This record gives sequence, structure tokens and C-alpha cells, in this order.
Amino acid sequence: MIVFATRPRRQDLACVRERSEVFTYRSYLSDKYREAGRRDGGRVQSQPGQRTTPSRVSIMKTILTCVLSVSLATPLAAQRQEHERGGGGGSPPQATPVIEAAPLEGSIQVDGILDEPAWSAAEPFSRFIQSQPDEGEPASERTEVRVLVGSDALYIGAYLFDGDPDSIRARMARRDALTDFDYLLIQIDSRHDHLTAYAFGITPSGAFQDAARGADGSYDFSWDAVWDLEAQVTDEGWFAEVRIPFSQLRFASSADSEWGLQLSRMISRKRENSHFAYVPLTESSGVHTFGHLAGLGYIDEPSRLELMPYVVGRVEDRNTPSGNPFRDEREAFGSGGFDLKYGLTGQLTLDATVNPDFGQVEVDPAVVNLTAFETFYPEQRPFFVEGREIFRYGARSEGFVTSNLGQVFYSRRIGRAPQRRLGGPTVQYVDAPETSTIAGAAKLSGRVGDRWSLGLLEAVTLREEAHYLDAQGAEGSAFVEPLSNYLVGRARRDSQDGYTSVGGIVTAVTRKVGDPALRDLLHSDAYVAGLDFSHTWGNREWFVNGSLVGSRVAGSSEAILRTQLSSVRYYQRPDAHHVVLDSTRTSLSGYRATFTAGRQAGQHWLGYALLTARSPGWEVNDVGFETEVDRKEAGLALTYRETVPGRHFRRYSIDFGTTHAWNYGGDRVRSSIILRSAQQWSNYWASSVALEVQPGAVSDRRLWGGPLGWTATNYAVIPSLSTDSRKPHQLQFRGQMVWNEVGGWLAAPSIGATIRPSEAVELSFSPTYGRLHAVAQYVSTISDPLATATEGARYIFSDLDRHTISLDTRLNWTFTPRLTFQLYLQPFVSCGDYSRFKEWLKPGEWGMDTY
Repeated sequence: MIVFATRPRRQDLACVRERSEVFTYRSYLSDKYREAGRRDGGRVQSQPGQRTTPSRVSIMKTILTCVLSVSLATPLAAQRQEHERGGGGGSPPQATPVIEAAPLEGSIQVDGILDEPAWSAAEPFSRFIQSQPDEGEPASERTEVRVLVGSDALYIGAYLFDGDPDSIRARMARRDALTDFDYLLIQIDSRHDHLTAYAFGITPSGAFQDAARGADGSYDFSWDAVWDLEAQVTDEGWFAEVRIPFSQLRFASSADSEWGLQLSRMISRKRENSHFAYVPLTESSGVHTFGHLAGLGYIDEPSRLELMPYVVGRVEDRNTPSGNPFRDEREAFGSGGFDLKYGLTGQLTLDATVNPDFGQVEVDPAVVNLTAFETFYPEQRPFFVEGREIFRYGARSEGFVTSNLGQVFYSRRIGRAPQRRLGGPTVQYVDAPETSTIAGAAKLSGRVGDRWSLGLLEAVTLREEAHYLDAQGAEGSAFVEPLSNYLVGRARRDSQDGYTSVGGIVTAVTRKVGDPALRDLLHSDAYVAGLDFSHTWGNREWFVNGSLVGSRVAGSSEAILRTQLSSVRYYQRPDAHHVVLDSTRTSLSGYRATFTAGRQAGQHWLGYALLTARSPGWEVNDVGFETEVDRKEAGLALTYRETVPGRHFRRYSIDFGTTHAWNYGGDRVRSSIILRSAQQWSNYWASSVALEVQPGAVSDRRLWGGPLGWTATNYAVIPSLSTDSRKPHQLQFRGQMVWNEVGGWLAAPSIGATIRPSEAVELSFSPTYGRLHAVAQYVSTISDPLATATEGARYIFSDLDRHTISLDTRLNWTFTPRLTFQLYLQPFVSCGDYSRFKEWLKPGEWGMDTY
């Protein structure tokens, strides 16, 4: 039996009980559309209401209105009035679709045919509504979905009818790579927390994807479930049959289980996306907008134990000097280990690994870094990637305008290259490990009760030793990395169906730095602790969030001195009177605070403001990532968007943003003004162009620890264009042109091509050429007591002309949905010439004398 009706959430039911009132709910669907099977193409006539929001009016909402009133007054006031006229948080909520599962009688063979008698016991659901291209219209092709509940698994069967079956895009693809295909996406909120879900996608060819969806809306495609699926293409369309074991889902048993459910169908050639639970494009979508899957009855929490052993081998070919006793030109390496996953409860999982395979899934891209700051590389190791959403911490920093926030937890610190490097004129050859050995790691993640999310990770890396051959030909050894323990704990409490959350994080790194060289290099202890919060209201149209976190590192006076002198903070700057370089310190403490607020949903106008502060002593690089502290920043972003298709564009947006940063001494060190426009054309081509101006400002980093320098005004133009991605051949273009007022410039065009010669093969090329002409490239610092204008040192710069050419090449050859050959190549060449050496003469200004 299928019911289409409103099912109030928990707080709605409480309100009904307290007031003894009866609410009448209106549906998005018109009476015309409710007629089963009707596909007349007429537009749905409806008056959408707002979903029920929490009844409390927080003080934060009042503060936010005051803060944003100046910058958003005109456009957002009009939008607020429109919102109030249309019924705000007090309007009747939208109707929520419900599909009733039927108990499985007999057995199901997952073959994509759906010919078992058991399927006839389940009523089909067929009322899908488009979000694209004709928002709010009934789906152009009929889709029928049935659900059965077995003793150990959930079965979903779908008839996806198509009036032109020869045009169904049924290409093969590797796991989790479903782009511009026909597909059915199933999302299940088995915890029924209206925050998290599991996603299962299937295409007509049987290609598939699976992912865990976090509370922030992101999809974690490193999550791989063990499930069965088959699909068949017929002269009526295509059929899909899916079996999802309960052991792959996280849930709490109850007498009459009910889960959240979203079903989405993509018809690629039409660019049509239709849904079981429709949400207008102007509203905030997410797990909280899902429909319901009822009729599950009592489902017992299954036992969950997974063991995945592995064996890995690699071969290295390299040019090795004949006198190197440690390396051969060709060497082979091998290792083995296993990963374990155990379900402690229905919602809490323990992951453990012994001698883990932490080899890169994909090699890091080649870069040329001539700055004083570390290059950031994304995490790609499966153990750390899976479930990482729960370890994310802090206020919202993504978006059009972003603060240069680092990460409190950066998992690539665990198992990184040893931090002591052997070299110099007394050493000929070195045999050092490329990474620190991770002896073992364990991770506990999931939910505790109805509202708490918990993440706990611990890893131990072994002490590493390097061998070397000195100038006299004698062999020796030295410790290059100590025995280290890493601990990260994260907890978050969600309330009011995810409208409000409060959480905290703790990280700790402890090292046994007994060797004097390591004791003077590394912190013995590093701790971080913080709190964060987020709150949304007005049907999640408005949001506010923030965080406050403190850090403390401890070690020898030499190790703490290195921290003060590092490029992250430069305490040694002679004109930095707000910080003090202290060579006797054995600890350093600091903090980071963030605050973001704005409007994230609505018809046209969106926007947000952000404030951040990072004290000079803020330090998290033992297990986090940060390249710049001693900063106070403010930013504002405004977006005007149009989601209704017009004559030329299917949709477009215009963005304006500005950010400004000061150090704790009051010096303005950075400003940026950005104007950007992005469009999707009526032929499904996409384009964008961004214009940016960075006004001149003082710089407390340009002289690498010296006095204040100056950054000239910079201008940038960044256009892009891409053709219809549904076609067998696709082209992309991206350009970047940057220049400044003193003659420096950068040009970096790139052209990409994607070719699909068959249903199973995809080949892409992305050639890039970059030409840089810099007029103030830092070279070195020379002590000179006579250089009184620059505080006793000479700062040498030069012109730099650099050419960079690369050709990223990718080949995906899919033999079956579970067997794929992948090839990634990156030829990369970069060369540069230094010329016109010069000296910086005027601190706080742009002034250099050329030699």
C-alpha cells in the first residue's frame, strides 16, 4: 500500500499534543497530478508552504539581522518581505511522500528482471517530479518503484520506462564514476536522524556507485558497501533490481522501524532529474527533505564483521649513481596486511588496521613551489578518507569568499615523510625511508543515541632510522623520526532535526624524542581543543555558525624557537612589536576563532559574512595544517542567481565578494575584490568569468622574516568554457591572466578533451602551459650591519621567467562494473631563469635597487 500524506516530525507531534489542534497540510502536487499514471505534461499548480521549523527564536537570529542589515539591507529586505508574505516558519509544512514496504514472501533472485511473484505484493510508487529541466513538472517518463523487506536485507525493484529505449545512456564505468549517465539513485536515512544517509546508484549497464552522505551534505565515495544489483535494458526502458543487506546500514531497532528515503532518476539525454521527494531549487535541500519508507516492521541489528586482507607490490626504476651502496637501478618491494571492520552496535563501528596499505590511490600532482609555505595535498588513503565527515571541524569556510583557514585535523600528518633530513657536505649517500611506518591504527565512528555523533581515531608510527655513507666512505646511521602517537576525538550533538548542533574536538600528539637531534627539531607534545556550533532557521534558509579552538605545543627551547621562526609566524620580524621572540620558551599557545552567518537558500539573493582570527601563537601543524597565523580577517559575499530557464540560459549566477586581512599589529596585509558570473546555456554548454582586484598592501611575509614589505596591486581575469558533457566528445577551456602594476604577469591557458570511443573506454587529455614573469622573486638574506634601513640585513630579489608545461592523461577502461583498468600519466616540465638581481631598500614600501 502506498500513502501520500504529511507525516509531522517529532517536534510537530509534540505541538499537536500540547495545543490539541488539528493541522491541515497542503501538498505540492495538484489534484490533476494525483491521478495515478497521468503524464499529460501539464505544469503542476500548487502553493508550496514551508516546512515546520523550531518554535524558539534564538538570540543569534536577532544578532545576525543587526550585523547583516547594513550590507544586505536593500536586496535581502525585499526577499524577507516576500518570504513573510508567502508564509515563513509558521506555515503548514509540505506534504511528505511515503512508500510502504511489503514483507518478502519467498525469495528474490537479483537479476534485473523482477519476475518473482513477491514483487506483485508491493504497490509501486510512480509520482516523480522534476527538479530539472522543468522544475515542478511531472516526470516525462514513468518510473515505478517497489520495496520489499526480507529477514536480512532490503530489496528495491524499479521499472524505468522510456519511450526511446535506443537513446538510453548505458555506458560502462568504474565504481563511483557515474557522470552524465542514465541512473537511479537510492538514498536511505536508516538512522532516521534527518542528517545522514547512504546512497546507492545504478545505471542501465549495471555500473554502480555507493557513498555515505554526511550531515554537511557531502558524499564520501570512499565508503564501499557489499550489496547486489543488476539491470536490464528492454524495448520498454530499463529495469533495476537491488539487494541491500541490513549489515551495510546503521540503524537502531524499533518495534515499527521507519526510515528516510529519497529516489532520484536521471535521464541523461534530456538532462532530466526527477525525485520521489521533490524540493524546489530555491530551498535548502538535504536529508531533512527526504520522504519516508514505512512498513519495515522490526529489524534486528545484524552482526557486522568484515576482514579485508591485502598484498601489494611495486617496482621502481631510477637513475642511481654507481657508488651508491643503498640503491639499485631497479628494485622490487612487497608487503601485506589487513583491515578489519566490526559493528559494535547498530550505529557504532570500529575500524582497525594492521600494517596498513597506505599507498596512494593516485599519485600527487607535480607542482613547483618557490614560496616559504608548505604545499597542501588532499588525503587519498582509504582508511582516513572513509568517514572523515565526522572529523571535520569548525565554521563554514567553503563558498565564493573563503578565509584562508587551515585544518585542525590533517590526516596526512600521520605516516608522513620523516622530518629530519640527512645531508650536507659530510654525507655522500643516504638511505632514508620515504614515509613513517604506521604500526597500527584504529577508528571508532558512528552515532550514540538519537543525537550524538562520535569519532575517535588513534594511530602509532614507529621510530625510523636512516643509513648514510659519509665523505670518508664510512657507513653510519641516525634516527630521523621518533615513535609517535596520534589521537583525534570528535563529538557533535544534533538537536531539532539538525537545525542546531554543538560539538567539540580534541587532538593530541606525543613523541618519544630522546635523540638530541630530534629533541631540538620536534615538539614532544602538541594539543588542540575546541568547541563549535551551527544553527539554521527559516526552513534552513538562514544559518549561523562558529568555532573557538586553542592550541599548545611543548618541547625543548630549541624546538620552540624553530616554531617561532617558522614561515607560519616569523616572530623575528624586526618591526613586529606585537610579538616577542623568546629563545628560552619551552611552550607556545594560541587560538583560532571563526564566525559565519548568512542566507543559503532563497529565490534569488544569497549571501554570507565571515570573521576569523588566528593569534600569533596558534600552532596545529603536528596533526593539522596551517600556513598563516597572526591574522584577523573579514569577508562578505553576495550572489544573485536565476534557476528558471530563459531564452539563452538554463540558469546563471552573479557573485560579488570581498575579503580583507590585518595582522595583530594593525597592518592591512591583504585585500581582494571579486566579481564572477557563471552560466549554463540553453544548449547545455557552461561558461564562467571571474575578475579580481587585489589592492596594494603591506606584507609581513615577503621578506621571509625581515621587516614589512609591499605587495603591488594585482589584477586577474579567469575565463572558462566547456561543451555539453553528454556528448561522446567534450572540450574544456580555462584561462588565467594575472598582472600587477610593477610589470609582473602570469599567463596559464589550459585545454582539456574527453573522448569516449566506446561504451567502456574513456580517454582524457589536459595540456597546460604556464608562463610567469615575476619582478620580485625572493632569493636570499645576507647579514650586513651597515644596512640600517632594513634592520641590519640585505634582502636579495630578482626577476624570474618560468615556463611550465604539463599533460595530464587519464585512461579508464571498464571491463565489468567491478573490474577496471586505470592509467594516470603526468608529463611535467618546468624551467626558470633568474635575472636583474636587486635589493629591497624601503621597508613597508615598494622600493628596490637593481644590481
